[in-house]
Amino acid sequence: MTHNITRTAVAAALLWIVALCPRLSPAYSQDVYKEILRLSRETAQDQSKDLTTRRAAMFKVNALEYLYAATKEFLPDSMMTDVLNNQAYALYDFVNTFLTVYNYREKTADKEETIALFRRATLANPRFPDTNNELTTAYLEAEGFITRFSLNTDWVRALADVKDELKDKLD
Repeated sequence: MTHNITRTAVAAALLWIVALCPRLSPAYSQDVYKEILRLSRETAQDQSKDLTTRRAAMFKVNALEYLYAATKEFLPDSMMTDVLNNQAYALYDFVNTFLTVYNYREKTADKEETIALFRRATLANPRFPDTNNELTTAYLEAEGFITRFSLNTDWVRALADVKDELKDKLD
């Protein structure tokens, strides 16, 4: 567990550095989004990873692909890059925070409470007018997936909500 938290923290720090330095590289366009998508696809296909990790990565891939398609539909191109990068990083942090809290919990009831907390945050913070409810809610009742979240989520707001609630529980 310590090894996973350390790797996650390092990866998050590196992505944060990339997110803070957009003007250092003229080729920055969608780098954060693309890197998170690439890492998530690799993890989802890595047979050496446990099934839960691969399924969480597959959720990230599907959420990122939905985010891209919906952003392209609802926002002008000039705003897309920043939105995708910010939302992708927040999604990455949201799911990794979820996995850390979920894996830390020992009792099944506590694990279900964790799923419910994160699920509520995704449902309470939609990003787009819900044009395809069946698609965006597909994971909510998905058998075998612990990432039972809505794809139509403002990941920045959902992450802030979860962190506030977790902070309140830890105080």
